[in-house]
Amino acid sequence: MTNKNFHGAFIFRNQGYGILSGTYLNINDPTPYPETANLQKDASKCDPFIGIFETIWLEKNDHYKCSLIIKQNTVGTYDLEWSGGTPSIKPYKGLGIIENEMLVGCYW
Repeated sequence: MTNKNFHGAFIFRNQGYGILSGTYLNINDPTPYPETANLQKDASKCDPFIGIFETIWLEKNDHYKCSLIIKQNTVGTYDLEWSGGTPSIKPYKGLGIIENEMLVGCYW
């Protein structure tokens, strides 16, 4: 992990059928908001958190939709990247671990 400015934290739950539901917060607005992701391309038949997802989340006055790529790295953690979308967002990177069958982590 590179030294980047911490932006927020997230939790994703596997809902089955290629759907992840989550809650996130960020340092600009610490209110928890929902995020949902739908699997577009399966990268692992065994791990529901790995793949390319289309995701949408709410913020205080708007909503956003983009691509979310989740990969498992060599030490058992997960690398996440949110990018593209409507409206286009600057890429966010994240790092997560599985805890109590949920993907929990932070992003910058």
